[in-house]
Amino acid sequence: MAGVTASGCIAPHPTNRTARRNARLRTRSASSGPASRQKWTSNPAAIRGGSKDISNSKNGPAAVFHDYHHHSFDHTHDREYQRWLADLTAVVQHKTWSAIPALLRFPHAEPDVVLQLAASEGQTALVTKILESFPGAVEPGGLAAAGAAVTAASRGHHTAMVALLDHGLDADAVDEHDTALILAAAGAADVCIHRGCAAICVETLLGRGADANASSSRKGWKPLMAAAKTGEARVAEMLLSSGADVHARYPNGKTPLYCAAEWGHVKVVEVLLAHGARPDVAADRLMTDHTAGGVSQGVLPAEVAFRNGHQACYRTLLEWDPGSGGGVMREGSERRLPDTTVKGGESW
Repeated sequence: MAGVTASGCIAPHPTNRTARRNARLRTRSASSGPASRQKWTSNPAAIRGGSKDISNSKNGPAAVFHDYHHHSFDHTHDREYQRWLADLTAVVQHKTWSAIPALLRFPHAEPDVVLQLAASEGQTALVTKILESFPGAVEPGGLAAAGAAVTAASRGHHTAMVALLDHGLDADAVDEHDTALILAAAGAADVCIHRGCAAICVETLLGRGADANASSSRKGWKPLMAAAKTGEARVAEMLLSSGADVHARYPNGKTPLYCAAEWGHVKVVEVLLAHGARPDVAADRLMTDHTAGGVSQGVLPAEVAFRNGHQACYRTLLEWDPGSGGGVMREGSERRLPDTTVKGGESW
């Protein structure tokens, strides 16, 4: 019978978890087609939907972790798992975290699912207990740990992220959706409860050797772009000092400077300009002007700032460029820009 050890760790259930899970997967494959290869790792749309707590979301926390774990599996024939999931939902909704150890002793418990939820809610002590008690279910550098860390970082839960790093996770880890840990941290400012938590997470990751350009991920959206979009001047400064590419470009042509101007973050604009960002580089693949007959000149940072009403950014960009005396706004460009679709910051 499983229990709690003298050290306070959760004693794993003696049943072979791998065999039990494989049996369930075979049953699901037979009844609902091939199993999805995507298991559960962090979904930015779910974890970056705003500062709203997931327990108050429309579909409750069950919708969040159902999206993470076997989201294409048919659980209708797994009543015991459904019952466990319902109990876990109630725990998260009411934040009765002390009940989690009992749920983890249930034969159909999924420690990696609970780890994801604990990390997303900043429950560091619970994260640590799961890591220590279920080493077979949660590998130190595996996708489950990486997904939990990305979730924690994206919500600014520094201590939960550090617990996963201390357990052996690499600072350059990426989750199953190819989201780098430092990218999640750099873009966390718009959902963090506490001011400055994104900067603390980024500083920790850089201190542990994380690549400021998130080269371990194939995503075109870079940490510096995320910091520019959320207005984190301190994060932008740290990334630039650690080698972030100030001239990085998203596939549609956006640069970090464009992102900062688009969202009206003048402090970040100033930081980027001081590090050599070019205000004359346009986002040339936006396709925002559908009246131009397929010919697009692109949109400059000053132009998008002007169109979106960010006067401070607009003036800063015009007054910069000492080499040509300023004036990077093309004549008549404010009339060329459409009324809509200019502002639409790509995320990860």
